[in-house]
Amino acid sequence: MVTRWTSCGNAAERDTSRVTFGPGADTAASYVAELLDGLPAAEDDGLDSDEIRVLLADDYEGPGAAQGFSASDPLSLHPDSHAPLAGPSAPSDDAITPEGIPCVN
Repeated sequence: MVTRWTSCGNAAERDTSRVTFGPGADTAASYVAELLDGLPAAEDDGLDSDEIRVLLADDYEGPGAAQGFSASDPLSLHPDSHAPLAGPSAPSDDAITPEGIPCVN
């Protein structure tokens, strides 16, 4: 299982999006590629056995593309890099009552 987080940043500009992975990480990389609308995946001997690299180019149309992912804006998927989500808002003091509402049968 791939569990190590290494880094996030911009790679050299490319024409096609893809997922690359180190030796033995093909199952996890295939899963990631499928989640990103079937990006092609290829082994990269330059990566460690527990590394997966997602490379997005201008051709990317998968999840998040409509939000403007681009090569100029680095995106971190590491959970420690995001602000916590806001919790539910506190209930108001306005009580809901039946006053003024006619009964309907």
